[in-house]
Amino acid sequence: MKKHLALLLSLAISVSSVMPIFANSLNVNFPVQNVSIDKEKSFTQNGITYTITQDAKETLQGFVSISSGKDVKVKSLNIPKTVVYQGKTYTVDSIAPYAFFQNNIIETVNIPDSVKSIGNQAFTDCQSLKSINVTPGANRYASIDGVLFNVSKDTLITYPAGKTNTNYTLPFSVKKIEQGAFYNNNKLERLIANSSLEEISSYAFANSKKLIEVSGIIKLKTLGDYAFANSSVQSVYLSTYLENMGKATFYNSNIRSIEIPYRIKSLPEYSFYGCKNLKSVSFKDGLANIEKFAFYDSGIESFVAPSSLLSIDYQAFANCENLKNIELNDNLQTIKDEAFLNCNKIPSLTIKRDLKNIGNNVFLNCDNISTVSTKGSKYFEVDNNVLYTNGRASLVYVPPKREVSYINIPEQTSSIKEDALVNALSIDAFNVDDKNQYLSSQDGILYDKDKNKLIKYPPKKSLTNFNVPMSVKEILPYAFKDASKFYGFITIQDNVEKIGDSAFDNIPNLGGFNVSYMNQYFSTYNNVLYNKDKTTLIKYPADKKLDSFTMLDQTKTISPRAFEQANIAILNLGVNVETIEEQAFLNANINRINVKEGVKTIKSQAFTGSNVENLVLPSSLQNIDDEALSYCSNLKTVQFNALQLNSFGYNMFIGSNKLQKIIVPVGAYNNYKNYLINSGVSNWQSLLQEYVAPVENKK
Repeated sequence: MKKHLALLLSLAISVSSVMPIFANSLNVNFPVQNVSIDKEKSFTQNGITYTITQDAKETLQGFVSISSGKDVKVKSLNIPKTVVYQGKTYTVDSIAPYAFFQNNIIETVNIPDSVKSIGNQAFTDCQSLKSINVTPGANRYASIDGVLFNVSKDTLITYPAGKTNTNYTLPFSVKKIEQGAFYNNNKLERLIANSSLEEISSYAFANSKKLIEVSGIIKLKTLGDYAFANSSVQSVYLSTYLENMGKATFYNSNIRSIEIPYRIKSLPEYSFYGCKNLKSVSFKDGLANIEKFAFYDSGIESFVAPSSLLSIDYQAFANCENLKNIELNDNLQTIKDEAFLNCNKIPSLTIKRDLKNIGNNVFLNCDNISTVSTKGSKYFEVDNNVLYTNGRASLVYVPPKREVSYINIPEQTSSIKEDALVNALSIDAFNVDDKNQYLSSQDGILYDKDKNKLIKYPPKKSLTNFNVPMSVKEILPYAFKDASKFYGFITIQDNVEKIGDSAFDNIPNLGGFNVSYMNQYFSTYNNVLYNKDKTTLIKYPADKKLDSFTMLDQTKTISPRAFEQANIAILNLGVNVETIEEQAFLNANINRINVKEGVKTIKSQAFTGSNVENLVLPSSLQNIDDEALSYCSNLKTVQFNALQLNSFGYNMFIGSNKLQKIIVPVGAYNNYKNYLINSGVSNWQSLLQEYVAPVENKK
């Protein structure tokens, strides 16, 4: 029994839990689908490509569809009723999806009554288009003041992007605004809806940069995915009839306040992600779930949960820097991982009646929480401002600003929740009751009972040099994390077999490591920590300051956060390095990093926050993951020597605001153009350049 319970002490904390988190941002560009054109059945006249859908014969009328009009160069386009090809006459009866998408020359389109079908987004994002006119009497479509509708006028299909009106009032007949109808509109400021409007489809107002207000909504039932994403809209009333709400509806918009109506049972993912101006949110009873990233990085200041709320999903309120007040409800049952991550203005935490499931790192980096309490909780209790499960069998959470600097762990505590001590920043000593059968402490440091596992070195314990006890076989994840008052060297003895992820993160005064030559699993070279055969560099100490550092030839992998906060003028990677792991150079004070041929994989956020100015990435590179070069405040030039890559992550250069050039090989321009667009780099045209010959890294 003792050994079984001791296993609960293993702190397998996920890597993301202590990283500066950047959620998976979304690409709000309109999802244009590739429409294949049958070249054998197609022909082009006056910039329009037609595809024969029914061949013309002596006794059979022929029909064609407009499959593409992107190359049309005239400002006023009259779509013909018929066209002649190879002596045969064909009726133009349809326009394919995306046919004229992003044609920025056409100003007026006149559609004949022969057209019976217009595909999705046929005229979306045509920035010069001011008017779409349909021949009166057409039996499928109609136009009012240059705006395209279906014939019954209950669906608004396309509002021309070049139309100069700043205000627009929907006709009373309109029940639906079609997908992408106002997408990327840069002129419209106010839309006045009507009591008939029931549906706003996906992307309807996405990227509308001047839109401030949508008013007049009374009976809206459906709001589609990304409906107002990346728009400047400040005010929208959500009807009490609203029951279907898509994901990311207000993603990265300027919305200022919102009321979630009672028919919404689950607030979808990304709903208000990045809404920095959102201050006030009220919830009607009825809401049961808040999905992942719903308020991520928003400006919300207070969260009062409705009584109906049952669960809060992953990172739902993460990075809400202005969130000062959270009031959980009695019926809430589950808070998932990192739900309130980085909300550093929350002063206190109260656990209510039904809350049973608290995920990992729910309040990580909420550094101003000073007290935790319970109110009628069925599952938790507090002892000396430390949260335990009932009966104090498991230690669950320690507030970062807890005034008492030591923790007395009672006799009955048999396990420690995997993230309970990660943010216990004020602690300088752990004291374990002598009668406890599962835990122990020595000199204020926390171990399991037999001292086989080093669980936690107190972050505020002041010490110069530390010898890991001979009995220790495992240093658990984050064991020395945030040891801000530790100075000097850590000596690892013979018996240590395992070192957990990020065991030595954020130790600013760490001078280096010593490892017993008898140890079979780890080694050092110049006080840098490696695995035994030195194929993996585990940790470069932050306080080891050098003008230059050259890695060993046998090293193949640079571990996560290996060079975090490192102080090196010039770093030369080893000639056999193949993989650079997540956040390998996080916040590293390194001016130049010479990446050699052979590197194949660069993981997410590998160079995030580093001081590097110019970077050359080799032709051997195959994969570079999300945000790998993000928030590099001095980064000016990146050169890619690979002609193509297997993967190129999203938000690659986000926050690297001094970036001037992205240089790629001749012949690879289009490849990197697509990579950058898909990565969300809007100014790729001003950055992307070709070069003639590869520039070798300097040794």
